[in-house]
Amino acid sequence: MLIALVIFVVVAALALGVVALFLNEGRPIEERSKWVKDSVQAWRDGELEMDNYHVELKDAKVNDVFSTFEAADGDGYLSFGELETTLKPVTDQLQHVRLPRRDKVADAKVA
Repeated sequence: MLIALVIFVVVAALALGVVALFLNEGRPIEERSKWVKDSVQAWRDGELEMDNYHVELKDAKVNDVFSTFEAADGDGYLSFGELETTLKPVTDQLQHVRLPRRDKVADAKVA
């Protein structure tokens, strides 16, 4: 069980790292390192504590929560046929859209 927990933590940390890389893509390295330094400094200064937020709790029954939403017609699920009928106009329009061509490695010019 402990090994599974350690593996989960490592995978979660790697996933967060990948997300952070995608969010920072295209920024200069100086700007990225400043963002990390500012975040760590805010964390150390206690600016990221939950005391800065006000949360109001209200006890409610489950039926009260669901009664606030409007009831849907039908059972709330689509069959494959209904889904295909619904998405058919969209897919027909997308068949005419052409994405910009990107050069393949074999087609790239050698310097």
